[in-house]
Amino acid sequence: MQDCDFIPASYLESQNLKGAIRLRISCAVVLIAIMGLWVGAHHYRCASAEAMINEVAGQQRQIDIHLAKKQSMEVEQARLRDRGWLIDQLRDNASVVVLFSDISRRMPKTVVLTELSVRCASLSQYVEEETPPTPVSNKRDTRGARGKTSAAQNDRDETPVKEQGINQIVMIGIASEIPDVIEFAAALEESPLLVRVQMEMKDSTVWAGCQARQFELRCDLVKQVRNG
Repeated sequence: MQDCDFIPASYLESQNLKGAIRLRISCAVVLIAIMGLWVGAHHYRCASAEAMINEVAGQQRQIDIHLAKKQSMEVEQARLRDRGWLIDQLRDNASVVVLFSDISRRMPKTVVLTELSVRCASLSQYVEEETPPTPVSNKRDTRGARGKTSAAQNDRDETPVKEQGINQIVMIGIASEIPDVIEFAAALEESPLLVRVQMEMKDSTVWAGCQARQFELRCDLVKQVRNG
């Protein structure tokens, strides 16, 4: 026996169409909801990452500021260390006033000093020598200047290395006779402030209309410690 369906076919088709539409609408709503959740999560992660980037940038700026302060403090520390070392060297070295007074008392009346210089190894790094420019007029002068420069360089190269670390005083002057220079050198040998007196006689010269002998004396300084 067959069942008879008295519902019109158009009604069934409309019901099926409505069901399909409801299903599609439901799927679209679910898809939109999922997309909304995904967009919200994405924005949240982007905001968190941006906040972290800003925090890292702020920390990097702080690190740069601290590095700059550290470098400036290291430079200041090095400068203060050099000054402290310089002060210690000046505190321990012999008094120049006492040294010159002792030399003047031992110098004969027939001896005149024309040049006097003190070379201190601990202070030499703070001295800057000015080199005057050499005028060049022609090729002949250029060769002469090069010859003088080479000779000066050779003289510096021939200087004993051990004397570079010794405090030394150099005296250049004139005397009426050679025995006067020998007497002066012997008197300096007896000084408690000087050791290793080296004498070198130079050419004769005319001083104040009189004939005189030039000389050069090199003496090492004895290190003294000041009390107080």
